[in-house]
Amino acid sequence: MNETGAAEGGNLFLQMVLTLQTSAMQHLGKIASPFTGKVERDLGSARAAVDMLVMLKDKTRGNLSEVESKVLERVIYELQMNYVDETGKPEPTDESEAGAPDGAGAPGEADEGREPAPAGDDGDETPEAEAGENKES
Repeated sequence: MNETGAAEGGNLFLQMVLTLQTSAMQHLGKIASPFTGKVERDLGSARAAVDMLVMLKDKTRGNLSEVESKVLERVIYELQMNYVDETGKPEPTDESEAGAPDGAGAPGEADEGREPAPAGDDGDETPEAEAGENKES
């Protein structure tokens, strides 16, 4: 492959990594869905996106440029930390979340041990969560 083709391939690889990152961030409830405009959380789908990135890292080991490798490592790290952060939070009680598949959580996670957030705690939420809860108009 010539230099132009290698550069285009690298750009396509990074674009794919960033697309999976954006998808995972949406499923983690960190950014709003472009389709609904709401912040929604589906940890099972978030986990699947992270798992795909880890698989890409494993399958492409030794075949990536230094930049591609660093970007991939950083994206995986940030998503894993955000995933851990979200698993420690109670399940959302917003009606828009009711359609998220309950059985799609990470292996070993049980939903029965989680309690819903007490009513009236809406003011203590993060800005990201507040943005999703206040867009009910």
